[in-house]
Amino acid sequence: MIIKLLPYITKEQSLSFDDCIQKLKQTYDGYRFFPDGVGVYNPYSLLNAFSDREFGSYWFETGTPTFLIKKIKNASFDVRKLTDYTLYASEGMLKDYTGEGVDPVPLLYQTGYLTIVDYDKVGQEYTLSFPNEEVKYGFIESLMPAFVPDSSAGSGNMLTDWDVRE
Repeated sequence: MIIKLLPYITKEQSLSFDDCIQKLKQTYDGYRFFPDGVGVYNPYSLLNAFSDREFGSYWFETGTPTFLIKKIKNASFDVRKLTDYTLYASEGMLKDYTGEGVDPVPLLYQTGYLTIVDYDKVGQEYTLSFPNEEVKYGFIESLMPAFVPDSSAGSGNMLTDWDVRE
């Protein structure tokens, strides 16, 4: 079905077939549930992209849970930990998370803001990162403002340290 829809978005976006596939992958692919797993596309965003014939940010239309923002604020989580787009977590932290813990990283993983990109067997530690560009930029634009001081108030702005160009 996707192959049948590709000509519509490639024509609208003036992209080659290969460039369109790459853009779809960068924007909507990347959810992994184990280190060697195949990336899973966000179906909601993918279907909307084909419907609109553009690469939009659809994932955040499903809503950002206010409990997540409260959890991060209550934990005094330093969002600058995400500056290099990676965080680390143990297997127990990811599997046994109940929402009662102080560390919001497992919650960011379980809500789809982070995904597994690697696993260190020796250290038994997962490397987590944003699954794709849609989530990465959505986090920067939608969630970070809740944690970043307003630069107009003279308190500084952590976004200046956030390299969105990667």
